[in-house]
Amino acid sequence: MNCEYCNKVFSSISALNLHKKTAKYCLKKRNDSSAIMKHICSFCEKEFNRLNSLQSHLEICSIKKERDYENEIHILKKQYEDEIQKLKQKYESEIIFLQNLVSQQTMLIGEKNGLLEKLKEENIKLSAYSEKSDEHYKDSQELLSKSKIINNTINNNTNTNNININCVLEDINQIKQIIFEHLNANYVIEGQEGIANFALDYLLKNVDGELSYICTDPSRKTFRYKNNDGIVRDMRAVKLTGNLCEADLKQKAHDIAQKYWTDDNGEIIATKYQLMSKKMLEINNIDSDNSKFSSRLSSLTS
Repeated sequence: MNCEYCNKVFSSISALNLHKKTAKYCLKKRNDSSAIMKHICSFCEKEFNRLNSLQSHLEICSIKKERDYENEIHILKKQYEDEIQKLKQKYESEIIFLQNLVSQQTMLIGEKNGLLEKLKEENIKLSAYSEKSDEHYKDSQELLSKSKIINNTINNNTNTNNININCVLEDINQIKQIIFEHLNANYVIEGQEGIANFALDYLLKNVDGELSYICTDPSRKTFRYKNNDGIVRDMRAVKLTGNLCEADLKQKAHDIAQKYWTDDNGEIIATKYQLMSKKMLEINNIDSDNSKFSSRLSSLTS
């Protein structure tokens, strides 16, 4: 098949038609430059007669590469900003939690100081009243006090004879192991009273389930237990409290509380946090104020 304009020979009609559309010298003879099919780069607007020429150009087009690079940078920047935002939200939640914890501790300290001031005022009033009392009143109070001491001594001696030996209370490592294995959220959520329940369940009984730590004077919260050297008196359960703290009670309770009020994504569950946080403050302050712990212990072991 021959081109009617330039007499070039082709083997097929499709090859001839492509020649007529794209051959510049043939188009020039026909004076038909508008018939040339244009393929324009959308980035740099450079024109090409063949599609494959445009496609080859797109692989090296500097403007296209620059825009692709800018798009890639934009995507990476967006991913980075999203990650920063997630981290910011996470740490903001933890900061809010710590601020609330500090605020509640400050409030409790204020309440404690207020109570101390009231106690001082009451002591002053009692001192003034005592000074005004006559000798007869003093004598009667002394006799009553002596009577109570005698009765308490008799009761204490009776109770002391029935106390079983408890060596666990002075073994910090064993207490730590018991706390690690058995302390759980059901105890921690009850605050100091829950810790008293835990102590009763795992520390204050012998293998037969009999009490080996007894409150001998509930009014003064006097406790007694027996070790290998004899009877040990524990006023207001101070020794027991100190041994629990030394055995990492507060750290274990904090770990349990943290797990209790945090979901699988590390976010704080507000309802559980509000339920648990005040009780955690009680446990955190147990070494300076164990009043709820010793009161509950007194009712459990009297």
